[in-house]
Amino acid sequence: MTSSHRTVLLLLLSSTSAVDSFSLVPTSPSASVISSSLYSTIEAPSTTGTKESPEVVVNGYNGKIVEEEPPVLLSPGIREDDLFECDDSVQYWKDFRSEGNDGNLQRMLQVLQEEANKDNQARAYWASHLLRTGYFTANAVLGTAFSDIHERFNSPRSSESNERNAKAKDLDGSNDSDRSLFSYNAGMFTGLANSDIPTRLLLEAFRVYHQDYRYVKDGLLKFPWDALVRRNGIQWNHRQANPIFALQETARTIVESVAIFSRRNQQKSKGVQFSQPKFGGLYPDYYLNDFHYQTDGWMTSESAATYEASCETLFLGRQDAMQRQTLVPLLQSGQSPESILEVACGTGRFGTFTRDNFPTAEMTYTDLSPFYLEKAQENDKYWISQRGEDAMAEAGSSEMPEPANFVQANAENLPFEDNSFDAVNCVYLFHELPKEAQQNVAKELVRVVKPGGMIVFSDSFQKGDRPNLDSTLGNFSKLNEPHYQNYIDNFLPDLFEGCEIGKKFMSSSTKTLSFVKKSESSEGQDFQ
Repeated sequence: MTSSHRTVLLLLLSSTSAVDSFSLVPTSPSASVISSSLYSTIEAPSTTGTKESPEVVVNGYNGKIVEEEPPVLLSPGIREDDLFECDDSVQYWKDFRSEGNDGNLQRMLQVLQEEANKDNQARAYWASHLLRTGYFTANAVLGTAFSDIHERFNSPRSSESNERNAKAKDLDGSNDSDRSLFSYNAGMFTGLANSDIPTRLLLEAFRVYHQDYRYVKDGLLKFPWDALVRRNGIQWNHRQANPIFALQETARTIVESVAIFSRRNQQKSKGVQFSQPKFGGLYPDYYLNDFHYQTDGWMTSESAATYEASCETLFLGRQDAMQRQTLVPLLQSGQSPESILEVACGTGRFGTFTRDNFPTAEMTYTDLSPFYLEKAQENDKYWISQRGEDAMAEAGSSEMPEPANFVQANAENLPFEDNSFDAVNCVYLFHELPKEAQQNVAKELVRVVKPGGMIVFSDSFQKGDRPNLDSTLGNFSKLNEPHYQNYIDNFLPDLFEGCEIGKKFMSSSTKTLSFVKKSESSEGQDFQ
């Protein structure tokens, strides 16, 4: 079952107009996580729970009128913090605040001064990731600009467009010639120019990279295998060093941006052009949705080809680093799993980092979309061609790695025997599932992992993980994300019965939780 993988999170505002004004880029599959990152960019007062108004009751013994406070309903993120062994990153992102444009820029420079010039490895890491963020930020600007031009000349809502342009003109005092090309979303550009949102998002990317590189520097994570710059220089043999490849990816992102912006502005879902029997079909009804107004949902090769660049554009290049956090609990455990399953693998890009860090393990991918599985197979072959031999040599083997296994499967009903895998990863899936499906998938993850094996869950952060963003976090549901509101209020540990709770990590808009399956003789764990 495809997750809105790797998609983690735009975070915007509470009204449709606010979404129009501050959405930098279209939300694409993974964007789903993570999508919460642009949508929560406007900070709200910090809250730790929800209180109803005090009730006045009569004490039957003395007749006095007293006020009784109802119990505080703690948000899921706060409840988890009392149960899990929390990494330092949990408190860091809970406390993270924008410090205005000047403060944000100063903090970015501070990160570079502290880390980027320590040694050749640090310089290579930061050069690669600064280029990465620059490229995807340019994609975001181009996608937004072309979408604006398209809406100006093709939108059926011309009267509404004119009204919005007039409002933007009143706000910034500019004349019509100033807005000759960018009239439709002029309010968005004005709002961004007058806010600290761009520098805040860039600062979040810098802090994500700082966190990711800490694991690399400490020898826990391997240096990202596809980084454009390594200690020995630029990897000219990588496809991303090819300007033609980069231009093709940019072109796909622009075309998809125009389509998504158009549907979003009209709040009109195109739907997925796919039919199946009314009863007994392979795909659940909730799956046949064009999440985030993404063209064709999960059901075409074109969607799979566009997915990665669209998602990284949404996150300004930080999605890979957020997802690599998923590997940390397993690496810290010291285990050497012989078999790893990734459920809802999408395009399989995250799986290439799994394989690079555990090259001798047998890797199995499942996804419900045959088109995304095909793309995952391409990525697996590419990793083998680029890194397979070296990765195996680093693990002490002279053999080439075997291709991964690819299985089309619904995550609610995995086609594997009980206790089949040493470790199971699931990234950016649950926020796109209705509640019952979340329960079913969690049971399947627990069923197929071996006793003592680890389940690692990564997805969008929830209420309480970054309390200052709680009030706007749910706005992502307005982008054709029908199950997100339920997800951000759901206490996830309750779903993983039969497991011991492990560690919790945070990286910007992505949270990671680990669970260890108990032996059959162990008593149940109460997560309440």
